[in-house]
Amino acid sequence: MPQNELVRVEHLTHRLRLTRKLFVPAVSDVSFGIRQGEILGIVGESGSGKSTVARCLMGILQPAAGRIWVEDIDITAARIPKADRQRLQRERQIIFQDSASSLNPRMSVRRILSEPLCIHGVARGKAERERQLVQNLGYVGLDAGILDARPSELSGGQRQRVSIARALLMEPKLLIADEPIASLDVSIQAQIVNLFRHLQREHGFTFLFIAHDLAMVEFLCDRVGVMTRGRLVELAPTRALYDHPLHPYTRALLASMPIPDPRIEREREIAVWREPESVAHREWTQVEPEHFVLLEQSHD
Repeated sequence: MPQNELVRVEHLTHRLRLTRKLFVPAVSDVSFGIRQGEILGIVGESGSGKSTVARCLMGILQPAAGRIWVEDIDITAARIPKADRQRLQRERQIIFQDSASSLNPRMSVRRILSEPLCIHGVARGKAERERQLVQNLGYVGLDAGILDARPSELSGGQRQRVSIARALLMEPKLLIADEPIASLDVSIQAQIVNLFRHLQREHGFTFLFIAHDLAMVEFLCDRVGVMTRGRLVELAPTRALYDHPLHPYTRALLASMPIPDPRIEREREIAVWREPESVAHREWTQVEPEHFVLLEQSHD
């Protein structure tokens, strides 16, 4: 594992069980790394495997094959020492798309935020715990006055900010956001993305940002990976990928970005990518510095 990487994923494969004997591939032979302090974006259409990768990184799903390291811990090992498991619970945090279902509706915001502190014994004493709650709400632009509110009394944007504050309470080294803005209004989406950018610069955590919105990913991320049908087909620095996409699927995906001028939007042709029916060989290749693409060779 390279010294400057916090996360290393090698040949990750996961299959979803449909019936007792029938499985479908969700992620196939995916490899990438995330450097310390980096924001890596992963984009792709629904069903491309993005969320499955996130859940494997969090240990929610056990991959069928491949290995994942977070720092020096192999989280796919059959047995992980208790001290390492506890460390991973603190240092890995995830923010889900649907804040309404990820926050307990019967708890107040105070109890929701206090729970991880109590579980991990981070803040001892009521006064110290209250100080940390108020401080973290301030980080995400919320007032301490909402501590006694329940999730149903908050707006979607407020609930997502509470989810972010809860994740930051553990001072994670790795923060994963799984389509955290997809269910929010456009104006709120911009606020949340700006908040992520500010918090990442202030706290320095390593950030995996999964999203559909290509414009938001371009604005926020240092590097971008593109997934389709369970495979990572391209990975490059953001500017290189958006300016010079190399994989046909990446070009088609970027061509689908809306253009604000309605006349141009009506007249332009949208590129369509169709996966080759028969692929003889796929090879993950570095074609430019830090620019990788999955090269596919079809049968004649």
